Amino acid sequence: MLKRKTTLCFVFTCSGLIAAAQEATDSLKIVSGVRTTYYKEKKLLELSTVTNFTNMLSIGTTGIQATSSGAPGTDAGIAIRGYSNRHFEQNPLIILDGLPYLGSLSAINPAGIESITLHKSGISADAPLNLAADGIIELVSKQASAYSAPWQVSLDVSLGVNTRAIPEYDLITDPRQFYELRHQSLRELYYRTNGDWNEAGRLAGNALIDAYVRNIFDVPDYTLVDPVSGKFNAAANLRYQDKPDELIQRTGLRQAYNLQAYKRFKSAGLSFNAGYLKENSYLRNNDFNRLNLTANAFWNASEKLSLGMNAYLTHSGGQFWDADFLDQRSNRDPFNFMRTTTPVSPVYERDNEGNIIQDPNTGSGVLTPWGKGLAWFLQNKRASDNNMIRLNPYVKYQLSKQLGFSFQGAYTADALKRTEINNSRIIVGGATPPLAPGVIMSKGHSEQINVNPKIHFDSESGRHRWTGLLQYMYEASSQRSRAYYESEVAIPFPQMPWEHTQYNIWNQLHTVDGKVVYNYNNRFDVTARINYAQNRYRNLDQFSINGKPTLNNKLNYAFKAAWNSRKEQWGLWAEFAQTSNYLRPGAERVLELVYNYFYRSAAPDEVFFFENRYMPRQTNLDLGAYLNVGRVFTKATVFERQVNNSLHLNEFFTPGWPTDRMLDGFDVRNRGVELSLEYYPLQNSKIRWQTGLYLTHVKATIKDMKAARDTVLTDIGVFQIKGGELNGLFAPDMTGVDPNDGSSIFASAGGSTKDYNTVLLEDYIRMGSTAPFLYGSWVNNIYAGKFSFRMAWTYALGGKVFDQAYQAAMDTDNWALSANYHQDVTQAWSRANTSAQVPAMGSYFSNAYSDRFFVSGSWLNLKSLMLNYSIPINWMGKSGYESLNIYAAGENLLFFSARKGLNPNADFMGGRLGNAYLPMRTVMLGVKIDF
Repeated sequence: MLKRKTTLCFVFTCSGLIAAAQEATDSLKIVSGVRTTYYKEKKLLELSTVTNFTNMLSIGTTGIQATSSGAPGTDAGIAIRGYSNRHFEQNPLIILDGLPYLGSLSAINPAGIESITLHKSGISADAPLNLAADGIIELVSKQASAYSAPWQVSLDVSLGVNTRAIPEYDLITDPRQFYELRHQSLRELYYRTNGDWNEAGRLAGNALIDAYVRNIFDVPDYTLVDPVSGKFNAAANLRYQDKPDELIQRTGLRQAYNLQAYKRFKSAGLSFNAGYLKENSYLRNNDFNRLNLTANAFWNASEKLSLGMNAYLTHSGGQFWDADFLDQRSNRDPFNFMRTTTPVSPVYERDNEGNIIQDPNTGSGVLTPWGKGLAWFLQNKRASDNNMIRLNPYVKYQLSKQLGFSFQGAYTADALKRTEINNSRIIVGGATPPLAPGVIMSKGHSEQINVNPKIHFDSESGRHRWTGLLQYMYEASSQRSRAYYESEVAIPFPQMPWEHTQYNIWNQLHTVDGKVVYNYNNRFDVTARINYAQNRYRNLDQFSINGKPTLNNKLNYAFKAAWNSRKEQWGLWAEFAQTSNYLRPGAERVLELVYNYFYRSAAPDEVFFFENRYMPRQTNLDLGAYLNVGRVFTKATVFERQVNNSLHLNEFFTPGWPTDRMLDGFDVRNRGVELSLEYYPLQNSKIRWQTGLYLTHVKATIKDMKAARDTVLTDIGVFQIKGGELNGLFAPDMTGVDPNDGSSIFASAGGSTKDYNTVLLEDYIRMGSTAPFLYGSWVNNIYAGKFSFRMAWTYALGGKVFDQAYQAAMDTDNWALSANYHQDVTQAWSRANTSAQVPAMGSYFSNAYSDRFFVSGSWLNLKSLMLNYSIPINWMGKSGYESLNIYAAGENLLFFSARKGLNPNADFMGGRLGNAYLPMRTVMLGVKIDF
């Protein structure tokens, strides 16, 4: 008997999504030995905002981490029980209506999805075991009602706004204050040169204004700051001020429309879903649009035979900005541009009166050399276009009461295109001169064919029940991509460094998979599974391995046992699995590979992945228990995952090592604990309140390295040490500030030094790991009459991150260009503040890489907030409506971290946080009508 829901789920009516966050499950009935269902709460968990449902996967679950770039139309990064595989990435298998899907999740309309099931392991899932090493996200599209009914129609309309969820760092915004700080920095620099403090003040005043710092006040340049006191001229009046953040950022509009219609006949059913989303980011020229059409049909030809078809058609695209394409930390990066542009930086050319000079041809303002970075961003910079079609037919035939046969297939095709307008600031492929204006274009096309016949067996005798599954899966996928340059101007290239701008890969997968489940008295379950898989990679172009396909044959197996008490008040379970992690490249990844290669004119790193030099082998072990007493439900799991031959690419050249990039296979072990606590404080006819706390602790340790190595330096300060935590962070130890001159003091060779160049790798100290010690969510659902309320927080505790953006804003040792400063610069050492812990402005190594710029990786986010009101039916009279809901909802409403402006969740395994697309805050109002 299904007594109550034991895992949290959420239903997003505005996006049409029901997300069942469950543990290691193949259905909605068994959750790691726990019997459960969520359908009784379907009408109560109504609404939330979500553009891409991957952003919500970490709510109400344990073991799941999700991070998003914040850009419209992007998928969240998903990690299940920490990272342990190649490049610190995880690639959970996406199952769409029973078969794998390699496309982008952002191309799928959440309104067309009936349910999501998360599998942390594939032991109980019907998908082949060999594809489940990184976990499974199973999507089921909406179907017609199970009972005969007339046409039913549902319309959902929502309108909202997108703003920046995380505020900017505490940068200098007052031009008066900036002039004083710049004068102080220049004065320290000149003083180190000539040793005369008064003369240094005069020279600093004369050098205060240059091409990157303008005088925006009505007094002469050299009188802006008093050369003796260093204070701003109180008699100066502001003439103008350029504010690039107001030119780059905006309030983005979001609108979503979803129409669903379905009908159930006596022996057949039809379901249609149409959705349109238009979403603008808080950055200009960054938007996403998606048009989805979904159709589902089935026919019960007889008591034994059923046939059906699912069809999907999607068009999506928009303008985008991405830090991966050589933009980060350049003036083409909008976040870097806003952070480095000072309150007195010139964006527009001005006349003597401070008026913007107009271009006589275009009528727009003439930009300064610095401001042209803004112009490049505000142009139609990059555009993407994606068209996807998927056909999914299936047949089910019940041969007898015990034996059944099913066949399903899928054909999926994706066509992706990206374009970028080039101007004189872009150098493509390493060419010596800039290219003439034109269009850089990359195109990708992928096709995927799946064939999956299955035989099901079900036998019951007294207290004994046996079920079995035998299946074969064939998957063929092809990804083709190329990049090229189009220009109306014929120019002789001095060199063609991008000789290889095409990439084709063909992959075949054959799988035979068997599963047997024995159940005794509805209390004891045993599952045994064996799987044989053969994977073939054939690289058709220049990256092929002697022109022959790469073959991988592996045997995978798994076992599971679960025990439930008679009244299901407690239960125990254990799982064991050994699988191989197969690389299954999607078209979007291959397109980015070629696009990046076109820019960088070097062999793409990812090409080595396709050679599959190391085949990761993964072993999972889970031990768990649950307790269900009264209004309290708790569940705990202890797990271990060991990955052997986890492919790793060394991107940082260590002195003395070979100059070519090193491929290594790591053996990594993840150990952790998951705990969920759910409590129902109020359960009566007037109000119901459910609260749940979900916690996960994971620690990843490097057990072994190939080539008899003990230490690998993969980036500045990022060490991989045998026996240490994965992606451990190290940095020089800044021990203090010299009270005599304000110079930084670093630990070196057992002593101390003010010369950063003498600090060796041996002097670096351990900062910790980028992985949080604890992460999870806290969720509350309240239902009172016609009102429903939902609040969900996500969090992470512990871990360390290197704050690159803060480091850049603390750099005052710069003669030529002048970036903006952080407010903490005001606490720098000075002759009046010799006990300061911030080095003197203008001192050598004022922002050198050290432990000074590491902060806690902890954060807290109000991820989702919703209030819904269901209009009483008697109010609607004879309107013909079956139900009417009005709702208000928000996402990413509040965010707290160790430093204002810092988003530790931007890269929770990289540990080096610079300029990244910050999450969007979405606030919306909507209405849903059922006819």
